[in-house]
Amino acid sequence: FMFLGVVARRPTRVARFFTSMTAPRPAASIVLAAPGSAGEVLVGLVRRSKGSSSFAGMVVFPGGVVDQADKAGLASMGPTTLADAGPRYTAIREVLEEVRVPLVLDKSGKRVQLDQRDLNQWGSEVHKDAKQFSGRCTAQGWSPDLSSLFPVVRFITPELEAQRMKKGGFDTHFFLAMLPSVPQAAADGVEVHDLLWLTPTDALEKLKKGELSMAPPQYFILLRLVGLTMQSLAGDMTSDRWELERNIPFRPFPIMEEHGLSLALPGDEQHDQYPGVSGAQHRVKVIGAGKGSVLGGEYRYERSDSVLLHNVAKSKM
Repeated sequence: FMFLGVVARRPTRVARFFTSMTAPRPAASIVLAAPGSAGEVLVGLVRRSKGSSSFAGMVVFPGGVVDQADKAGLASMGPTTLADAGPRYTAIREVLEEVRVPLVLDKSGKRVQLDQRDLNQWGSEVHKDAKQFSGRCTAQGWSPDLSSLFPVVRFITPELEAQRMKKGGFDTHFFLAMLPSVPQAAADGVEVHDLLWLTPTDALEKLKKGELSMAPPQYFILLRLVGLTMQSLAGDMTSDRWELERNIPFRPFPIMEEHGLSLALPGDEQHDQYPGVSGAQHRVKVIGAGKGSVLGGEYRYERSDSVLLHNVAKSKM
């Protein structure tokens, strides 16, 4: 989702923007991870259409907003013990729609294998009518592979930016799905274009060179994945390294520093909702962006060793 416009040459007024929150739209997104030739992690990124109301021309992970059909489709599956089953269902439906990757199980519990022509047809049908996802699953006895997704982080659009967006902000659950190989997938050519498979390091290097543009959530996730291999990925995603991300929603809080604008994240001493201990820094610095925006510049991530779940103000949890 889009981040943020501006804050504040008047930092004392910033908090006022958070007093009358508009409800963000529930959304979900999937980081597709597949092995490279040497076992390195490749992630799937798509470029948003230039005519998009949000993220226009930027690279994102496949995903979108929760559709009413998703709620009905999930309900038809019966009870589930997953607290975040709704966002997981949406993420799987969106990844089929946008890049034709079916994270769906057949009756035997194996991943469904379809040829590209069939996938393109199904994805197009789902794009026109989201009910076509659950409709085919029900008819074939298939089910979305909800439990295979790893929770990554939940980002909520800051209110200041949400007010600038035509339909308001987003409350986006990001998940990671591990694939056995790079799939024969393609962007739908409508909402998204140019499906790219890059290592996190290569994606960030392209951002630095100005070859790609992305919002802070994508930058944050890619940076956290740097240096991992497919062999180490599953263990890392369930480790304490992601404890803060799994347990606290990330609504960045804009603060002004000497260089300009930064986005304080939970655990930062200046975060408005989930502050950490005195001196703790957990923020994304925005360097060289255009006036009134955090987009288009260089990002720098800072995280103190003290930014841990048990150090975040418990009165806010």
